[in-house]
Amino acid sequence: MTMMPAMAAPVYQNDGHPKKAAELLGLAFSQQVMTIPWLKEMALFIDLQSELRERLGENEFEAAWERGQAMDLTETTKQILQYFETAVGSNR
Repeated sequence: MTMMPAMAAPVYQNDGHPKKAAELLGLAFSQQVMTIPWLKEMALFIDLQSELRERLGENEFEAAWERGQAMDLTETTKQILQYFETAVGSNR
């Protein structure tokens, strides 16, 4: 469950929700499991953070990151699963 926000962030970015993607990264990187150095150094997350900073601007990115750090992991994971379920359902 701890990985869900990190893995969902690129999906939200690609779907046109950069603020949500930044929030999800903020949540993911605030979790203990995310302190594993190689995970934080994955090109996927480094590139996504750069893209989001550029798209949102530094202040908006930082605000979204901080909101993400305050989010509840369990509730957010439920919301992500609902989002994916809705997206899959609309593609049928």
